[in-house]
Amino acid sequence: MEAKLFRMRLITNLHMGSGEVSFNFIDNQVQRDPITEYPNIHPSGIKGALREFFDGIESKEYVREIFGSENTEKEDNKQGEVSFIEGKLLSIPVRSNKKSYFMGTTIEIIKEYVEFSKLFGKNTENLKEIEEELKKIHKKLTEAGKKVCVLGNEEKGLLIESFENNEIDFYAENDVLSKVLGIKDIVVIKEENFKDEISKRLPVIARNQLENGVSKNLWYEEVVPRETVFYTGLVNSQNIDKFEDFCKKLEENLVQIGANATIGYGFTKFEEVK
Repeated sequence: MEAKLFRMRLITNLHMGSGEVSFNFIDNQVQRDPITEYPNIHPSGIKGALREFFDGIESKEYVREIFGSENTEKEDNKQGEVSFIEGKLLSIPVRSNKKSYFMGTTIEIIKEYVEFSKLFGKNTENLKEIEEELKKIHKKLTEAGKKVCVLGNEEKGLLIESFENNEIDFYAENDVLSKVLGIKDIVVIKEENFKDEISKRLPVIARNQLENGVSKNLWYEEVVPRETVFYTGLVNSQNIDKFEDFCKKLEENLVQIGANATIGYGFTKFEEVK
């Protein structure tokens, strides 16, 4: 069995509908993890999007071997040889007055990512160093009573959206977390504040259906903003030869995930974690 870990960077806003009835002003909400309530991408959504993409560039037999038979009721029903794991949130853009945005995450998200990546044989050599860095950041946040820790040298006047100046601290880390996470300009936010101020306040876009130039239906749609990073895993359970080629083509192309492709939603760049 062979498994690969991928980071998924959103090039454009993403909408993966939750399919649930909403009783607030947002008509179409995004999918969320049932435990953390953070935005996520269901495995079926990733598999369906990748199948649709590879349908356009590869033979039917190639696609069938990777994904399985499209019509499961036929007698020649074949199970796909590759397993797809949900896309879990790694970081999300947080606006600032000094830069366009920082990449917001939490200690808990980083720990979960590291534990997940260990299953794929990644980051094992950095475990102790990562643990030490997270302990220092946690100490910064708890002892000083701060809500946000910016990884980098102190910068006077820096503001992070949704947080006051006296709620922000700085930590000049040794860059190990940037290397492990594959992102720069990181801000680590307390878990409870990340849930309340960031992950529950995703952008909401008004959508309008026009008929002969007249508005007939106005609705509101929640999106995950561009530059958000998820991570996922692909498992080659039967050791098929096409797996390496499949992963290479996945990295070389932009893949559209989720709804509203015609208005540019969901274009995603996959990057294998080496």
